[in-house]
Amino acid sequence: MVLAMRAGFGFLELGTVRKKNQVNALVKILLDFSVSTIAYFFIGYTIAYGMQFFGSAESLAAHNGDAAARTRRLKD
Repeated sequence: MVLAMRAGFGFLELGTVRKKNQVNALVKILLDFSVSTIAYFFIGYTIAYGMQFFGSAESLAAHNGDAAARTRRLKD
């Protein structure tokens, strides 16, 4: 939801700058969105869920990929 709110903020900021500077402001907003999204997946995902976003092939193959999809183990 927070990432979607960036679009509204982008339009708000575009409305406050002069017409000749709108392209520069839009590029800045898109670059900020891209960098923050990539930073979330590399840093924030690990902090929030306690596992790496990109795991090794051995960790995915160990439980047929189930360990990456679940955060807790179900009882047998």
